[in-house]
Amino acid sequence: MKKANSVIITFLLALFVMFIAGCESGGEGVQLNPEAAYEDLTAISKQIYYCQAILNLLDADKETVMPPGGAAYRGEVVGYISKLRHNLYTSERFGMLLGTAERGEFGEWEAANLRLWRRQFDLQSKFPADFVAEEAAAISEAYTAWEIARDKDDVSIFLPHMKKVFELQRKKADYLGYTDQPYDALLDLYAPGLTTKQCEALFEDLKPFIVELVKKIKDSGVEPDCDRFGKIDFNPDKQKTFIIQMVEAVGFNFKEGFLAETVHPMTLNLGLGDIVITDAFD
Repeated sequence: MKKANSVIITFLLALFVMFIAGCESGGEGVQLNPEAAYEDLTAISKQIYYCQAILNLLDADKETVMPPGGAAYRGEVVGYISKLRHNLYTSERFGMLLGTAERGEFGEWEAANLRLWRRQFDLQSKFPADFVAEEAAAISEAYTAWEIARDKDDVSIFLPHMKKVFELQRKKADYLGYTDQPYDALLDLYAPGLTTKQCEALFEDLKPFIVELVKKIKDSGVEPDCDRFGKIDFNPDKQKTFIIQMVEAVGFNFKEGFLAETVHPMTLNLGLGDIVITDAFD
């Protein structure tokens, strides 16, 4: 990734998002039928995902080329764009259009979109916009702090950021609401309907097998050579070549994506035909 290009693209996209966000207040007095409301929701949804594309681009840039000194300001920018996205989701107009569209009869695809839009509208409406910005900025800054702490082998650098993120997640659970455990509210964001009790039951089912496996390993008398792989030199260039061959073998198209180096491996969708995958070559 070339930093100059990413910065220019980010700046232009940010200007565009600010423009479209400013245009969202119009049309409240116009009575729409469900089909027209659905079309307007689709247009706003595109704007929301433009915001997400900017956030993903900022994230990819942060994890590959951004200098550590830019962490605080990058956090502010990420918070600002996150707030714009949140405001698009929770606007009075979005809610009005959603209510109108839900009275219509649509096909399976459109009905699925309406369910997802309703879920996001209801969830996002529980958070104050300033909280959304604060959380996004805190997580962005925490990642850079983690990288520095990892490099210096000094967890004290990361601990204040981790504490803040934990506090924000507890507050997030309170905003969402829960019946049993605070984590239920957070878990539902990634696995709708899944609860802490269900996870505990799953792990309880696995526990006897794992305990027995560990016992067998201990009783075997075999001592693993923990330094075995540490003595092998894995050439970074050969690692990269191997990874490229592997992802091409499973169908990854390098005309629509690229491989970058970072501390923590990830995959990000920057937009249609623009995928970044990263890995660490030690």
